Amino acid sequence: MRSPKKDAEGSLSSLITKLADALGRLMSEHLELAKLELKGDARALVTVGTKLAIALPFAVVGYAFLCAALCILVSRWLPLEAVVAAVGAFNLLAGGVLGYATMRGLKRRNVMDDTFQELSKSVAVLAADGHRELPEVRREQRQ
Repeated sequence: MRSPKKDAEGSLSSLITKLADALGRLMSEHLELAKLELKGDARALVTVGTKLAIALPFAVVGYAFLCAALCILVSRWLPLEAVVAAVGAFNLLAGGVLGYATMRGLKRRNVMDDTFQELSKSVAVLAADGHRELPEVRREQRQ
């Protein structure tokens, strides 16, 4: 017959082994989720980038012709140099505003949202089970 101490040690070591296995499995599942989500985000960004690379040359050429036509039209009343300078200044201002808006939009895009949510849930579950010393998982705030 086993002694109570040996049973307690056996069950304790069994519990520790199960805990280690479960934590290892949890970590591998989180890594797999992160990998899948990163692939999906990368695929979406590549698709957008490809569409932009195809459309941008047409837009630039069309816009250049439109600006040239505007300059020729307005040069009937103002000197051509002044018209070209005004159109150039407007384009520079509009490009700066659009570029700024685009960069703000990119900063707001959260990559790997599902991974952070699942990781936060796991940390919350572990903390609820008496592991109060676990750190809170926070997404880095972008400015």
